[in-house]
Amino acid sequence: EEGNLYTSRDTEFQDHWPCSLYVLPESRRWKREGKEGGTEIEVVCCHDDSTVWFDLKKDNPQTNNVDGKRPKLNPIPRPPLTTFSAVRNTMMNSRTRHEFFEKGIVDTLAEIPDASNSSVLDVSDFSYLAILAAKAGFKKVTSIESSANPAIAMASARSAQISNGLSDPDKFRILQATAEALTCKDMIGGLPATFVIGEGWYEKMESNIVLGFINYFYTVRGLRRKGVISDDARYFPRRFKIMGAAVKFDDLSKAYRSVEECCGFDHGLLDKHGAGRMQKYDFQFALSQFRYELVSKEFVLLNVDVRRNVVEDDWVSFEVGKEGVGQTRWDGIVTWVVLEGEGGEGVYSTNNEYHSLNVRFLNGHGINVMKGEEKRKARMKLSGAGEVETYKI
Repeated sequence: EEGNLYTSRDTEFQDHWPCSLYVLPESRRWKREGKEGGTEIEVVCCHDDSTVWFDLKKDNPQTNNVDGKRPKLNPIPRPPLTTFSAVRNTMMNSRTRHEFFEKGIVDTLAEIPDASNSSVLDVSDFSYLAILAAKAGFKKVTSIESSANPAIAMASARSAQISNGLSDPDKFRILQATAEALTCKDMIGGLPATFVIGEGWYEKMESNIVLGFINYFYTVRGLRRKGVISDDARYFPRRFKIMGAAVKFDDLSKAYRSVEECCGFDHGLLDKHGAGRMQKYDFQFALSQFRYELVSKEFVLLNVDVRRNVVEDDWVSFEVGKEGVGQTRWDGIVTWVVLEGEGGEGVYSTNNEYHSLNVRFLNGHGINVMKGEEKRKARMKLSGAGEVETYKI
């Protein structure tokens, strides 16, 4: 249809056939000349064994040779592969997020006696908060880079040394290692950390920000038991909440739920090994790209105090449905993270356009909620050792 790429809002939404977007460099972005245009643009496509890339040529239409064959195009070089995903780049473009972390670090510097000589540890990938801490005035900053991708470790080092002038290894250090391997000897000065920071981003977990902050909590707990973090250390963020809300998807849920019998074909085995398992794990979506209906108020699923090493995961009751609606359906629970500083005055929520939100689809074909059922209960339970899931809802 004219004005649509591959589907219309009047037809069944095909979220399982997404389009790809290739962003052209600035040098290849041209304005149309005149009201009717008229400029001829040739699209050049190249590929190797694992990558496809494009280029545009302007006012240079390729014509056939005398023998009727197209002339061979000169291959264009492959652009360098991106170090970070679009999800990470979008996250880094949030001014509110940056100001939240920067203010928390600066305020801590002002509150800790002799803070400039305190040992600081950044337990997230890319050393983003470590760089902020060093630029704020901390003189002993150590950062863990757990990513196995050497390009990310190199980007962290270049951002610190070249872009921000942090080249003194006695003041700023990036360690490419897992948290389990870290000891006090690896820290600058050989002292345990007295200020711990983490943005909840890990390359292996990518856009799952909920899982990232749960990993932040467990990483801190493990390092504290090993003596790498002092017992009286400060943390930023100190507390975080896993928030949730029930939603109804008229389109999206169709691709992530059990399949009914169709035309005599039994999907039972498929559901057992395929769609039926999709309710055990989270999916990350930019919800602004999908149609959904909020069918509950927000509720707190998990409340974590990193400094006190306390997790509150009791059952919570929350209202469902809407007044005057005879029946509604839950297709899933959306979760996100709310961060708090030391005194609780600084708050940042990942429920915004800069983060993908987690969606946990409910079993089968959702839950039908009748009018009059005013309360439901939900719980996020952190799993014990040996279980596959990191948490359950």
